[in-house]
Amino acid sequence: MAVLILCTTHIYKCLSLYANRRFIKSDLGFLTYPKRNFFTKKFIPRRNSVLSKVDLTRFYNGSRALMKNNTYDNLVKQNFSGGSDKKCPDHPGRHNFHKEVETALNEQIEMEFNAMFTYLSMASYYGRSEVALPGCQGFFMMMHQEEHEHAIIFLNYILMRGGHSQIPPITTQQNHDWKDIPKTFQTAVQLECDVKEKLEELVEISEKFRDHQLIDFISGEFLEEQNRSIQTLSRLYTRSKMVNNDVGEYLFDQHLYDSFVKPEKDKNLMYTMHLPQEGNTKIYK
Repeated sequence: MAVLILCTTHIYKCLSLYANRRFIKSDLGFLTYPKRNFFTKKFIPRRNSVLSKVDLTRFYNGSRALMKNNTYDNLVKQNFSGGSDKKCPDHPGRHNFHKEVETALNEQIEMEFNAMFTYLSMASYYGRSEVALPGCQGFFMMMHQEEHEHAIIFLNYILMRGGHSQIPPITTQQNHDWKDIPKTFQTAVQLECDVKEKLEELVEISEKFRDHQLIDFISGEFLEEQNRSIQTLSRLYTRSKMVNNDVGEYLFDQHLYDSFVKPEKDKNLMYTMHLPQEGNTKIYK
């Protein structure tokens, strides 16, 4: 009888120790375990359980078990408020596109549109019947098309990065009398310089937020073209100051037409008089 009681007590102790190891309770964030007894077969915790984060080696050596430092620190420092704004974009299409960069791009679009409408005003003036300078008209119409294309490229870039493009209101030069040709080209040079300076500011903002792709995009696609435009307009401004009579004005305008307008005559909007023919193309409904 004494032997049976002793065996029963021994079995109860074994089951109790196993239950303590199997179902672990937490007290103020610290996990405690009983010391190792006669068990020789180590308990293997299930995957993703609390015990999988415990240093079992120290437990089986009989010391107080502790959570692994890296896992424990991650659990303590974990932010349950939704994470950092830097790594979690507003929506899946936006990634590492800072709001300040987006604002600078929208300001660049406004600058391009302002230059576009100023060039359109110049082209419209030189196309008047009482002015009749097709070289100046066609040249500034080309500049108008170029600035419009630049604005659309930046607009599409913002959309590609998951941002919101802002269409600015129309603003042009207060003076629409471009009778003085040298003054007109001087204004054009200043416009191109302003656009270039705005591009350089955009590069600096992109560097601030490490937007490497935008830096490469602006440096490779726009800055060289701006330098060429400034150089071309500066040379034309110098030549326009040599004009001192009607004959000189006519020759200068003819030079503009032969050098810039005529080679791109089919693409110049100054000759657009009709809507494009749709032909037999299907209409999307």
